[in-house]
Amino acid sequence: MKKVLMISPSSYPVIGAEAIVNIKLLKTLSDSQQFSIDLISRRWKWAKYPSDTLESFGIRLDSLEIVEVDNVINIKTILQNLFTYLKFGILYRGYHWAYPAWKIVHKKIKKNHYDYVLTKDVPSLLLGYYLKKRFGIKWVATWNDPCPWIMYPKPYGKGLDAKLSKMHKKIIAKMQEADVHIFPNPRIRDYMNKYLHVDESKCVVIPHVIIPPTEGGVKHIYGDSLRLIHSGNLENPRNPNTFLRAFRRFIDKKPDARISFTIMGHCDASVNNLISELKLEQYVYYVSPVEYKESLQKLSAYDIAVIIEADCEEGIFLPTKVSDFLQMSIPIFAVSPQVGILNDLYKEKQVSYFAAVNDVDSIYDEINRLYADYENKEIHKVECYLKSMTMDYVVEKYLSI
Repeated sequence: MKKVLMISPSSYPVIGAEAIVNIKLLKTLSDSQQFSIDLISRRWKWAKYPSDTLESFGIRLDSLEIVEVDNVINIKTILQNLFTYLKFGILYRGYHWAYPAWKIVHKKIKKNHYDYVLTKDVPSLLLGYYLKKRFGIKWVATWNDPCPWIMYPKPYGKGLDAKLSKMHKKIIAKMQEADVHIFPNPRIRDYMNKYLHVDESKCVVIPHVIIPPTEGGVKHIYGDSLRLIHSGNLENPRNPNTFLRAFRRFIDKKPDARISFTIMGHCDASVNNLISELKLEQYVYYVSPVEYKESLQKLSAYDIAVIIEADCEEGIFLPTKVSDFLQMSIPIFAVSPQVGILNDLYKEKQVSYFAAVNDVDSIYDEINRLYADYENKEIHKVECYLKSMTMDYVVEKYLSI
């Protein structure tokens, strides 16, 4: 039995992509009955999404502590930032959560012996670093996204050629001290190690886990129209401009096509304006965001899950939605960088349809192919998914750490 202290600001409540990834990991480790886990998470006052209860996920934890802090500037947050700086030597936006969380962590350490501390999402790295240096506890750090934020690839951040401040350099120096670095795919591992410079033996790739639903996933029945859905935000820099223009071209070329596109998430105003400009109101619909488990149930009403990514030079991100769609047996249409992890998964037959996000012609051609498959009742479905995304594989990896 592994005793683990998991410090993960984005876990519970389940109100975003990072939290979905982490709650599924907790479910996987809990179900294996080979882990004893204390979880420290954060309550986000600004959350856009509702969350279900932890009990509804069937997760067994030894303890759960939820630390709530504001992101607004007031006397309390100013003091928390000051104390965070005095304690960890870091003054950075959003990192003040680490100080009130540290008080709880310190009590946990005095009462329990942990095999390792598992950190996920910023600013948990400050606590992982502290526990390693102060108590000699093994520190396992997870990097689902680049850190610090400035290192995100363009257009999200400044990329690998970003000009780093002294504080950025201090954050990276602390990150380098982790005993094990977990990444969801090889591309983000290679990208981040261009500035982390840690030994490859310390790097482990563990993709987001797939948890097959007990009801067997989506039961696909060819209806009287082809129903596409994008589940998740379409806000800058994720821009559906090219997809919508290709969609409009497809409608113009095939005006009798029975097809619709639903967006379940938040969009920039520019998206609404473009839909209006292209006169797509009768083909494109909105569905309000819902609690995570309910969102999975809603997928059963659709034939294809669309993932639209930002136009990066290289797609290093493994979207949370990939494992969700795979476990629900709903085919994926990725509109993504030509070079990237989603194209890799397309070549590995995990993604059913693919088009380059910066190429309207490519997207149009793939919509044509998809619709032809629909008419012929031959929509490409994933027959089996990668072993590395299974629950057994993920448990094995975390046991071996």
